[in-house]
Amino acid sequence: MSNLDLNAALAECRELFNRQRAYENDWLNVTQLAFGERYSDRGRRRLPADLPALRAAAFTLLGAFKNRWAVDPTVLYVQIARNGGVKRHRDPKTDLVGTSILWLGDFDGGDLVHLDGGQEIHQQAAPGRIAHLPCTQNGVQGPVHWTTPHRGERWSLVLNRSVK
Repeated sequence: MSNLDLNAALAECRELFNRQRAYENDWLNVTQLAFGERYSDRGRRRLPADLPALRAAAFTLLGAFKNRWAVDPTVLYVQIARNGGVKRHRDPKTDLVGTSILWLGDFDGGDLVHLDGGQEIHQQAAPGRIAHLPCTQNGVQGPVHWTTPHRGERWSLVLNRSVK
């Protein structure tokens, strides 16, 4: 992750959200990002070409996704979350293989927690850290998961593979 400029990617997240005034919530679907025609965008908005650090962050996350889940995804969904926390839930069965998350910002807390055999597994959130969470595999829906409260400005790039 040493080649990734986290501060520049964070500034570009802010810029992108400032441009997208139509979005009233804190989630923005930018599926196409910089991945090109190889990946389906299902008619979603594309990340503007003048945000190179955010594109680099997306490709870093894509590389981590491929390494962790040992797949070359053909249909991806990428979202950017601003100060996004999630309540306890399961992802839909249409989310396949796994989810990978890259955190940006200046924050404390906001860990990703999931249940594994009744045990809570915590993945510490920190700027520049990537977390992975399994989704539906072999017809079995992924685990219940949520995030803990955080303080400060927290951004997340969230990537998953889906058959939606």
